[in-house]
Amino acid sequence: MPSMLRRSIVPSDNANGVLTLAAVAEGLHRRLCHDKKRIPALSTGDLAQIRRGARNAALDRIAELDQSDRQPVTDGDLAELGRAINDSFVYMNGMTFQSTMADLANTAEAAIPTLLEP
Repeated sequence: MPSMLRRSIVPSDNANGVLTLAAVAEGLHRRLCHDKKRIPALSTGDLAQIRRGARNAALDRIAELDQSDRQPVTDGDLAELGRAINDSFVYMNGMTFQSTMADLANTAEAAIPTLLEP
């Protein structure tokens, strides 16, 4: 890589450089494999139903908890819990960072077999 290009995309601080390159690699992989899923058989509708089921189960369960030793859960708390569960399920079927990086490395190595040699 030409030094001028390297200086422009790799910060001098090693930790920042690693984080920057990891973010660039993950972004590149998302562009190349944007529809790759962890569980390909699950549709968007399936995931919405799973998310709704998990949220409803959690909200039903919280009503059954013994809260006599603490402040009761408010309607606002329940609404926030519902939002938190929705948020936590947003990327449920996305690739993990580790699998994303492994997939990107395999793709790069297939294109340039000597790329990952020491």
